[in-house]
Amino acid sequence: MVRSFRQRVLTSAAAVTGIVALTATPAHAATWTVSGAGGLVFYASSGQPYLRDVQTNVAFTCDQQLMASELNDTSGHPGPGIGVLENFDWGTCFHPSIGQFAVTSENFWEYNAVAPTANPDVSVISVTAIELEVSGPGCEATISGGAPGYYHSDTGYLEMDLNAPNPGGHELVASDVTGCTGMLANGRTMEWDAAYLTDPVYGLSSTP
Repeated sequence: MVRSFRQRVLTSAAAVTGIVALTATPAHAATWTVSGAGGLVFYASSGQPYLRDVQTNVAFTCDQQLMASELNDTSGHPGPGIGVLENFDWGTCFHPSIGQFAVTSENFWEYNAVAPTANPDVSVISVTAIELEVSGPGCEATISGGAPGYYHSDTGYLEMDLNAPNPGGHELVASDVTGCTGMLANGRTMEWDAAYLTDPVYGLSSTP
């Protein structure tokens, strides 16, 4: 199922356009509703996801990313931990200085509903408890933390965007760096930039 979904995403990705920066709408003690998820959602990248070193602007680029989410239909949820991301496949990855490298993750990532926006179909989300292992010739590192983004309920489009509202102050930071001379260092902030289409498309909405 994941493979067939990936093929559909790759052929339809060009149709996903018009993504713009949105501002979170102030909300107090909002609760969240998920509809149509059915317990399991697949995500496939609609382009090349990357992890970019914010200081040097050099990116670790992968040809795809596939992942799954345990996401149940619910209502009245406070938002944090509304779902769990797992089963990651980053495909083939490349860095301009070290060539091909591997990105792996064994833990579960938390998927959080954060805030509504002025567009009722778009919600601010975050992914936390991220832990990635990056390894290539002469370079190994751990990248961990959290990242902000948006989910579009009308199109099933999930985008990870460093410029999305980030009230939790989440960031991804490199640590346990071995080698990687001139490429990566402990304490460097990393950007996870990626866009995904979901199967099935599910609704995510908030109630003040």
